[in-house]
Amino acid sequence: MKPIFDKVAYLDERAIKKYKMNGSVLMEHAALGLFCQIKQYMETGTVLIVCGSGNNGGDGFALARLLLTNGYQPIVHMQNPPASDDAIEQYEILQNLDIPIIEDFSNMCVDVIVDALFGSGLNRNLEQWAVTLIEKMNSIKGYKIACDIPS
Repeated sequence: MKPIFDKVAYLDERAIKKYKMNGSVLMEHAALGLFCQIKQYMETGTVLIVCGSGNNGGDGFALARLLLTNGYQPIVHMQNPPASDDAIEQYEILQNLDIPIIEDFSNMCVDVIVDALFGSGLNRNLEQWAVTLIEKMNSIKGYKIACDIPS
């Protein structure tokens, strides 16, 4: 197995420093990549996006907007409010679109579940709330996609 996740941070840093891309541009590209993957799986349907408070969650918020404007039914769950400036910006856009933000997704029936909980920069053990949330995601039937790395 190749350790590719260490290189993701390097690629992000290079895009920002060398090519002058900001975090919002990177989030839009991540969201577009996820959207293309979902579109290959299905033409329309319900997508649950589980978002973290960092930039990975911002990727998920941007994805929700793309899904909505392309005929899908996005539903967002976030455990904690967005914390990074770019994630806050994406969240504010999301709020303007009236995309449902739910607290509990137990026993939901969805076509796709997107894991936008933690990004490639995760460098600590998971807290119990995160373990419980991941177990809940795994218990739901549906096509699963991870943004950056699977939680």
